[in-house]
Amino acid sequence: MITVGIPHGAVDHLLVSGTWNQRKAPLFILRYLLLAGMIGVLWFWMPQIALIVFLLYSLWHFGETDGKSWDFDCMTSLLWGISVLLYILGTHFDETNTILTSIGSIALPFAIPVWFLTPWLLWAVYQKQPSLFLTTIFLILSSQIPLLFAFGIYFIGQHSFTGWKHLKIYLHRESKDIWIQSLPFHIGAWIL
Repeated sequence: MITVGIPHGAVDHLLVSGTWNQRKAPLFILRYLLLAGMIGVLWFWMPQIALIVFLLYSLWHFGETDGKSWDFDCMTSLLWGISVLLYILGTHFDETNTILTSIGSIALPFAIPVWFLTPWLLWAVYQKQPSLFLTTIFLILSSQIPLLFAFGIYFIGQHSFTGWKHLKIYLHRESKDIWIQSLPFHIGAWIL
């Protein structure tokens, strides 16, 4: 969480402008905090809608990030994101529903069988994508560990590291520089 988990999401200011601009920073931070505040209000007043929006955004974001690594088109990336989130949540049916009902009075209507990701294994072999194959194997094995560990390991071990690699390429910077640039928001996230 400290090395890439939170920092990979704490560099949006670099994605927008490419650099930390002292003159533009206050406006960026204000917009960012306003957006976060609006999302917080949505969670407070309409938790079911906020939860659905959060889950939809998560599946899109996971699919987009992983899909870049495997040269997926938009639809395949979306299908991967749906598969990942459904699998992690659906193979931990009871734990997931305990969390979902406490957050937004929503329950996952069905469990996902362990064999659900078999088409992705076959696709990985067919496409000669060892990383996709290993990620899918991990996800299958993760059905045997508690939900928070399964999600955390995927989030940090696959999603965050993959996103970090994309950041290094996009920003043409080394990890240390990006991590230092993430500090204002990274520290803020830990404080909050």
